Amino acid sequence: MQAAQNGPTRRRGTGTRIALVAGVTAAVTALVFTIGSAASAATLFSDDFADGNANGWSTSGGSWSVSSGAYAQSGSSASAKSLAGSTSWTTVTVSATVRPTAFGSAGSRGIGIAARVQSTSNFYALVLTPSSVQIRKGAGTTLASASFSASTGTSYTLTLSANGGSLVGSVNGSQLVSTSDSSYGSGRAGLVANYTAGAFDNVLVTDAAGPSPTTAPPSTPTTTPPPRRRPRRRRPPRRRRPRAHRSPAGSSGGPRRPAVRPVGPAAPR
Repeated sequence: MQAAQNGPTRRRGTGTRIALVAGVTAAVTALVFTIGSAASAATLFSDDFADGNANGWSTSGGSWSVSSGAYAQSGSSASAKSLAGSTSWTTVTVSATVRPTAFGSAGSRGIGIAARVQSTSNFYALVLTPSSVQIRKGAGTTLASASFSASTGTSYTLTLSANGGSLVGSVNGSQLVSTSDSSYGSGRAGLVANYTAGAFDNVLVTDAAGPSPTTAPPSTPTTTPPPRRRPRRRRPPRRRRPRAHRSPAGSSGGPRRPAVRPVGPAAPR
């Protein structure tokens, strides 16, 4: 009877713990999703020239050589290019460390990187000039330009993304130029030294369909725990008063007395 009166014991704080566990689970799921998405930005090609050679590269014009862990082009009087990778690459991000050492006098001078290279005259390039950064189509057509002062002897990190018809150029992590053009849908990656001498290092080609390395991960979802309920105070069981003994009907409730016969006049003897 006592167990039936008390009822099942209620565990306090269960709702709060469930909410916190749900929040942690969501955070872990977001982290796994972020790692999986980052992994989808596959590396297609990379070369830091630490091995002392330029195996896998094909050159056109200029004088190319690997020196002091960098890939250098020493002439400033020719349109020079060096290409690598697959002609079937479509959606790519090309990046490299570029250090100009001498700008020539030609109007098309510039040094930088190229994407979707189909030939020595058909490609997209992000190049630095002494006073600007440009996205070029081939060697002579400028698609986008922004003011930028490039100094000889200074290294710059250039990034060119080609995703569909979108072309985006960045210098040292800051997007400076962008445009749209669909003339070239696929091609190799390349280094461009157009009437400019300079050195290249840390060449990296990735799949532009994935997130860039600087993209911030999705924010961790937060779950607000439900309001905490105050436990009910259990009242002690009510004590039942003992019932009073009831006498049978017609009884006075006291001890029974012997019956008294009525006393009448004595009978004559």
